[in-house]
Amino acid sequence: LATTQPSNFTDEDDKQNVMSFYENTHDEDWFDDTWNLENDLNTWKGIETNEQGRIIEIVVYLGHGIIPKEIGELSELEVLATHQSGISGKIPSEIGKLMNLKYLHLTECCMSGPIPKEICNLVNLRVLELFEWWVWNETIGQKLPGNIIHPEIGKMLNLEELTLSDINLMGPIPHEIGNLSKLTSLDVSGNKLSGSIPKELSNLLLLETLMLNGNQLTGTMPDEVKNLPKMECLCYHHNLMEDEIPNWKS
Repeated sequence: LATTQPSNFTDEDDKQNVMSFYENTHDEDWFDDTWNLENDLNTWKGIETNEQGRIIEIVVYLGHGIIPKEIGELSELEVLATHQSGISGKIPSEIGKLMNLKYLHLTECCMSGPIPKEICNLVNLRVLELFEWWVWNETIGQKLPGNIIHPEIGKMLNLEELTLSDINLMGPIPHEIGNLSKLTSLDVSGNKLSGSIPKELSNLLLLETLMLNGNQLTGTMPDEVKNLPKMECLCYHHNLMEDEIPNWKS
């Protein structure tokens, strides 16, 4: 299991570790000269710190390169977001060490390789958004191997919003998602998920939005899922289901 970092980590340690992030994702169109070891962290563009000067938020636009393993040393980090970026490569498994992380948003990028199972160690995460990954490998002229939804996702009991859309997911929807009792939105559209829809989704009594469209799912939609008390939007068109309908709203 992931462990938290020792409490004697300082803002200077954070500076060194986040500079690795800068060096690996640097884009002159977005990063500026505030990213300098001589400056206080709370003056760096896209960085927020707490009262102790530790980094709690990184929000980056238009980067490129890779997310370095040193990201896992930012033990106070609560928000990590990249938008419209050319960031590529794999999510480092060290991300599973960020036990204070509440919001993870990696979208519109060129991430590849499997989603690390260690991401399921982030038990305090409230929002997980991974979508629109351009997984095409130009060198070999084909899509990269697909991701799966790890059954260990059922440990992430504080999740409220889960988006895993257009990231080349394959395989079944694990029934363990039914453990996520705080979930209000689940979007796994635009993938290659297969198999039947697990009836355990009917345990998600707070679910308002369920987006399953654009996959290869089979069977029928369980009535228990259709009749969830908070459901406002249910979409499962463009699958291989027997009762497929364009969309449905309560």
